[in-house]
Amino acid sequence: MKEDITVVDLAQDLTNKTSSKINHLAIECPWYQKNEVVNKLINCYATETGKILIFTATKKDANELGYGDTLEIYNEVMHGDISQNSRQSTINRFKTGKLQCVVATDVASRGLDVLGIDLVIQLEPPKDTESYIHRSGRTARAGKSGTCITLFNSKNEEFLTRAEDLAGITMEKIEIPSDEDVDKAKEERAER
Repeated sequence: MKEDITVVDLAQDLTNKTSSKINHLAIECPWYQKNEVVNKLINCYATETGKILIFTATKKDANELGYGDTLEIYNEVMHGDISQNSRQSTINRFKTGKLQCVVATDVASRGLDVLGIDLVIQLEPPKDTESYIHRSGRTARAGKSGTCITLFNSKNEEFLTRAEDLAGITMEKIEIPSDEDVDKAKEERAER
């Protein structure tokens, strides 16, 4: 006697889950250069009044970038080891524009609804596509456009490719901005 078998697809359809107004960019970058490259990206892609959200894979990475002396922009760090009160205070300053840049783990990837984030930088691609969708979705909200830049290397490029395939997006691969690119972006901002 044959039994009817019901197949349940537990995999979610992740295509078309990102806003069409997000410019998805990817940069191949050696691990040791990531923190230096972040400054170049901020200088070339951030607007004067726009907010910046930088995602790291670990609390250690967030602390090193956010509390270190690499970033040229004032920032605050958010991750699970920071008290809820401190995180809420950071979010409030970020929402009101008193703070332009937050360095965070995935603690900020879901449920953070802050208007005006025009640049999301991921220091490496997340291992699952859903996390990519949530991280990139912090920008291009309320009908606005935004940019999500993901740094990758040969060891984690497969996660980038998987995100493209499963989310149905194409990331434009670009080069690390040169010093000349940074100088030009700074000059253009000064002229405005």
